[in-house]
Amino acid sequence: MQNEFQIKTLSKAELADAYGISRKTLIKWIHPIILKLENCGYQKTQKHFTYKQVKIIVKLLGNP
Repeated sequence: MQNEFQIKTLSKAELADAYGISRKTLIKWIHPIILKLENCGYQKTQKHFTYKQVKIIVKLLGNP
């Protein structure tokens, strides 16, 4: 049985690693949901995703 992904504050690199992709690919994947992330305070220059932002990403992209 696979463990469920633990949602927590993560850097862009950590989240990309969890999905098994590059940071650049992660940015491309979140582009379609950027407005939802911006509503939670996301800015392109931030280095980490907040708990709420990770929760949205995982909900929309699925568990890594």
